[in-house]
Amino acid sequence: MFCTSCLNSRLISKLIEDKRQIHLRNISRKIFQKKGRLKILFHHDYMGQNATWSVGNNFSTGNGSVLPKQAQVVICGAGMVANSVAYHLVQNGWTDVLVLEKEKIGSGTSHFGSGTLGLFKPIPDRQLIMYSIKLYRKLQELGYDIGARFVENCEVEQVLTENSHIKAVTTSCGTVLCEYFVNCAGMWARGLGLRCSPTVRIPALPAEHFYVTTPPVADLDPWLPCVRDYDSHTYAREWEGGFMVGGFEKEAKPAFNGGDVPVDWKNNLPQDWKHFMPLWEKAIHRFPVLKDIGSATLSNSPDNFTPDGRWILGETPESEYKYARKLRCSPLYSVLETRGAVFGTRMGYERPLYFDSTYKPGNPLPQMPPGSFYKPRFFDFMLEEYLACREGVGIIDMSSFSKMQIKSSGTEVVDYLQKLCSNDVNIPVGGCAHTGMQNERGGYENDCMLVRLTNNSYFMVSPTSQQTRIFEWMHQNLPSDSTVDITDMTSMYTVINVVGPKSRELMAELSNSDINLHPFTYKKVNVGYASDVMVMSFTHTGEPGYCLYIPSEYALHVYDRLMMVGRDFGARDVGSLTQRFMRIERFMPFWAEELTSVTTPFEAGHGHRVKLDKEYFIGKFALQRQKDQGVTKRLVFFHLEDVDPNQHVWPWGGEPIYRNNECVGHVTSAGYGFTLSKLVCLGFIRHPGRNKGTRQIITEEFIMARNAKYELDIAGSRVVVKPHIHAPYFATANIDNSKKKYRPTVVNIKSPENIRLPYTVVLENLRAGVVCLGVESACRHPIQEHRERNAGTYLLKQFHLVAVPRSKPGKKRSLRSPQQDGLGRATNLAGQWMSAPASI
Repeated sequence: MFCTSCLNSRLISKLIEDKRQIHLRNISRKIFQKKGRLKILFHHDYMGQNATWSVGNNFSTGNGSVLPKQAQVVICGAGMVANSVAYHLVQNGWTDVLVLEKEKIGSGTSHFGSGTLGLFKPIPDRQLIMYSIKLYRKLQELGYDIGARFVENCEVEQVLTENSHIKAVTTSCGTVLCEYFVNCAGMWARGLGLRCSPTVRIPALPAEHFYVTTPPVADLDPWLPCVRDYDSHTYAREWEGGFMVGGFEKEAKPAFNGGDVPVDWKNNLPQDWKHFMPLWEKAIHRFPVLKDIGSATLSNSPDNFTPDGRWILGETPESEYKYARKLRCSPLYSVLETRGAVFGTRMGYERPLYFDSTYKPGNPLPQMPPGSFYKPRFFDFMLEEYLACREGVGIIDMSSFSKMQIKSSGTEVVDYLQKLCSNDVNIPVGGCAHTGMQNERGGYENDCMLVRLTNNSYFMVSPTSQQTRIFEWMHQNLPSDSTVDITDMTSMYTVINVVGPKSRELMAELSNSDINLHPFTYKKVNVGYASDVMVMSFTHTGEPGYCLYIPSEYALHVYDRLMMVGRDFGARDVGSLTQRFMRIERFMPFWAEELTSVTTPFEAGHGHRVKLDKEYFIGKFALQRQKDQGVTKRLVFFHLEDVDPNQHVWPWGGEPIYRNNECVGHVTSAGYGFTLSKLVCLGFIRHPGRNKGTRQIITEEFIMARNAKYELDIAGSRVVVKPHIHAPYFATANIDNSKKKYRPTVVNIKSPENIRLPYTVVLENLRAGVVCLGVESACRHPIQEHRERNAGTYLLKQFHLVAVPRSKPGKKRSLRSPQQDGLGRATNLAGQWMSAPASI
């Protein structure tokens, strides 16, 4: 549950950058005040039941005579969020702000708040909440007349648009022309969106939320700390001499049976002790004193929720999800499911997290095990996936990426993208450019790959969560003469990453085209008879390989061919969690974690992708100033020292970073470095105890000073970490770019009797990825590169392959029994990976 009673001016300024509908989910909580009154819009004590209004000349009761004919900004709703928006607009110089309330000001769900503002949140949310707390304290002392105009008993009925811009708002008291509209209607916001023209679908619905208040308890300290029990999903605090206890169950009940909010909604909030009892029993376990309290009152206070529990801020996504599962699926979803995929979602899109290699078709599908702060239970599966990417071929379904085509009749598209991008994207046809799109402050609006298809068209690949957001942002910045067109092509292409040192050999087997591509280039080729597959020479893991953009009608066929032929090269499925860990180890920042609207390329270590010598682009002046003056925060890579990943708690994000016992930042993303065999993480650091209003520059010398000791606080324990400002160097098994085409080595055997082969011959065949056995005819079959340091010879017997160690030549150790494939009986070595001598 998020608390956004007050929003900062930076967010509000961002909200009103364009003349479009803005939707802000009302999930506010009033801060608990022991004494005094808050004169922001109304005086109140505690949760607002005893409220008196103080709005002066800016307040009126709705009727046709008092409703203005026009206003620059119209805000729907008059709860805490709406008042916050109005307050910050006035603070930033907006003088024509109209707030419309369908009933009485403060009569909605705002007065139900528990009075708590929790800080155990992601860093951006925590900073916003801290801002709110400070503002509350200021307003508590001073009081404030917001300065906006308020009209009660005036219900917004419809929002009218013209040429995709706001034109007017029709209400029960008349029509108001306006330039901007902000939907702060809380649990009524969804219904209002559906009545708009055109319809706007807001994925938010009210759910029943229960809390209990008790009679006064003797000697209860009025300053009793607020308690949040995350294991039992309950909270508790002092309330009028007694307790207030609430909770958030795993499966909440939709308010009003999931239908529209009724007119007399306050009379449609039944108590449900049976539903709340499991939470109440856990609260009694935490506070035994509650057991002896005679009468307790259960309240039903509906609250508005989104599918992921986060804010809806800015343009609303045009999609709705119930539980956001199995709604958006790759064409490969069903076949990956049969191969042991365990799925998660991003932007409602099903993505394989990892693959359970022990899964057998016909058995119950594998499920994500319970969460843990320690090593994940599925870690060994991820290790297998990493080894495939590092030594063979990893196949990753990345179809959820946002994909768009930008084109024009002439070369206008080049000028358009040069204005939006901080890198130089006027590249040759067939080239790829990794670039950021910045805002005026230099922060990221997008982190994308641009592929130049022709002189007047580009193909853009962006993070999954950017599909609707960046589409709208780019539309807002289109030339007014409509010379540039943007088309969302996300569903038209299935994306498969082919990763690893043997990816070139695999692709050569499947295509007659030359796929020896220079880095960051692309070409269209036929893959396994599927035409027009865009093959791009980069991956998202730091390992060599290709990204295949496949027309979706060919997706299953191409995947089948990759896996069938790829068996000769040790190909296996790889999930997004493994890819995530590999990216972190390569110091590759993530969208919305390290790359945000308040983070610049210079702060994230991507300054080399900013071309300040080109013509004007959005954010250029801010970036030029930052380059000249220096940065006040910097993204740093850390690896953990003296930590046993098998025994100790892992960092998972949000942990404080200390430098010489002073907090200088927090972890933004963390994981396991498979190559380093260490836990790793990323995080921004600043100067400790920075003074407000002063710029304290972060330099490489400050970060890497010899006397600097860095530590992470993980679950209350300090752990020593080592900083890096550049990605660690790893020796990479590069793709062989020679034009020699791969051919498997065939071993012909005239008899199935026991035959000993020289060790070097067998190893040569193992490196090639295939040993073929045959009596009457030869066959092909893949063998993964199983290797053993002390093996002297290998024994082939009855189509079994057994290792014969030198130390005990008479003892045989079977690695795996043979299996049938489509070509005949052959050995199948799918056991554990073994380390190889340096010579091989």
